[in-house]
Amino acid sequence: MNTLQKHLSGGKTNSEMNKVFLAFIVLWLASLACGASVPKTADDYVREYGGNPDVYNRILSLTDCTLLQEEFDIASENNQRTTPSTAEHKETTGYMVAADARMKELDCYSQADVSQIIAQTSSAANTQTQDAISPTTVITSTNLPTLTQPVIPSPITIPTSITTPLPTNTIVFILPTNPPGAGTCSCSGDSLNCSDFSSQSSAQACMNYCVSIGVGDIHNLDGDANGLACEGLP
Repeated sequence: MNTLQKHLSGGKTNSEMNKVFLAFIVLWLASLACGASVPKTADDYVREYGGNPDVYNRILSLTDCTLLQEEFDIASENNQRTTPSTAEHKETTGYMVAADARMKELDCYSQADVSQIIAQTSSAANTQTQDAISPTTVITSTNLPTLTQPVIPSPITIPTSITTPLPTNTIVFILPTNPPGAGTCSCSGDSLNCSDFSSQSSAQACMNYCVSIGVGDIHNLDGDANGLACEGLP
């Protein structure tokens, strides 16, 4: 053993040095294992992926697996909308990784599997219970309606005779008649005098027409209100 080795070993033998070296290796590996199991902090994720430290702190502080799954789903949707190799894509990836690591830390995936099994078992049990208590319908002849044959009336024989006259259709034309004075004068206002008529009968017809449509003697042709219009005309 040279002088340097003796100085480092303090005069210890090779066997003792090997034991010390092995103990050092074990301690070093244990320290690495302990360091690997320490959860990442928000600053760790920011250094690796970038992003908002407040978002990482919110994710790492959650203890509810459902809320963590929602955080993961939101980050995944945003990640799909971004372009790969961009800062936004890397940030949303970091949020997904943080949520996934937190769910693994809380053993959320095992809990989800157990919940799913319980839900499926409960659904199957409810189905079996309903099948057991559901009444069974038996179709018998009494359940079928009785068909009644419709009554067909006997045909009626109509006697025919060559001598029986057949009725003929009569077409009646009704011609509209114009009321007296219609078309001979206007009743929209006081616009006519007795001098506008050639005879007393034409003036009378105009007055009668205006009276018949509800405007009265609008032309004032019956000055003395005795029912005769323009008595001075022939």
